[in-house]
Amino acid sequence: MDDEQMPATICDVPTPSFLVDLDKTKNNAKKMIDTCERLEVQLRPHMKTHKTVDLGTLMTNGTNTTIEVSTLNETEFYAKNGFDDILYSSLADGRKWSVSLEVDDGSGRTGVPWDSDDVTSLATMATQSPNIDFKGLYLYIANTYKANCKKEIEDANNEGTDLLKTLSKPMIIVLDVQQSTIGSCCRDEIACRLTTRVISHKPSINIFLIDCGFLALSYDGMADNPDEFSSFQDNPDLSGKFTPSKGKACATSCQHTVFYVHSGDKIVDMWRPTK
Repeated sequence: MDDEQMPATICDVPTPSFLVDLDKTKNNAKKMIDTCERLEVQLRPHMKTHKTVDLGTLMTNGTNTTIEVSTLNETEFYAKNGFDDILYSSLADGRKWSVSLEVDDGSGRTGVPWDSDDVTSLATMATQSPNIDFKGLYLYIANTYKANCKKEIEDANNEGTDLLKTLSKPMIIVLDVQQSTIGSCCRDEIACRLTTRVISHKPSINIFLIDCGFLALSYDGMADNPDEFSSFQDNPDLSGKFTPSKGKACATSCQHTVFYVHSGDKIVDMWRPTK
């Protein structure tokens, strides 16, 4: 089916396809915005996974400002579409840049260890540089991924927000099975799915053959949660389509050139991510 032709319902989309539930997505965005307002922290949503204007607008509550990106192409894409205050991880010569210093809270990802002297020395250098407008510190709270329940997530976030007052979150707006297994959401809040046709069923070894391989469905997350990798929407017609909620939406969404957006069973829009 031509990508320009919008299907009428989710039963009409080609398979495999990436589905986004618009109603759940809006609810998830509002929940995150309200949470940040309650905690009095600045929300800077990450665009690196979905890479779409529409989701960027939802995640910024219609302001189209204060976002984070991972590539120069994403930076240009969002700037051309009216977004500003865009945080990018690299700098280019020849102009003055607004810069934040990334701090490692102990999770071992990128950034300067929060308790090292480098924080002070690098911040001082940035402040004194004529090519840098120093904005302060930045922290990605990666320890939330080590949590096993909602309380452990809250504890990790509290520890992080005690250090900083900026919150960046990439895929919180659509969520996925991996997020539900650590307690950051419930299954009913997952707003993305992958639709695929069941080609055949082999009862002798309890498997289905589907028209969805590694080009459409990432295996990311399977090793960590082999029994929770994907869940299938209830469907009594085994010869029809299944819609698994992906283990990790980050890798899977990047494998699709169009997102089919639906409200109920009706397709209401088609969003195209930049690459």
